[in-house]
Amino acid sequence: MPKMTLQISPEMDAILEQLAAERDIPKSQVIRRAVLLLNYLDSDDKEVSVTERGSGKVSTVVFESQLGGTATKAI
Repeated sequence: MPKMTLQISPEMDAILEQLAAERDIPKSQVIRRAVLLLNYLDSDDKEVSVTERGSGKVSTVVFESQLGGTATKAI
């Protein structure tokens, strides 16, 4: 498997540490999952509903494919 070096800010490293610890996975796996999610969202325009656990509030997030040069929007 190819290896790479990634320079990130201390804030980004703290987020990676937190996500990895919450899931009991390495930081590299967090990055792999993020890349796979971005690939999925970028494959075509998607509209995703997100429900907040505590409040039950539902938000809709629209992802427009970056492949055509459009920006990602959140509603």
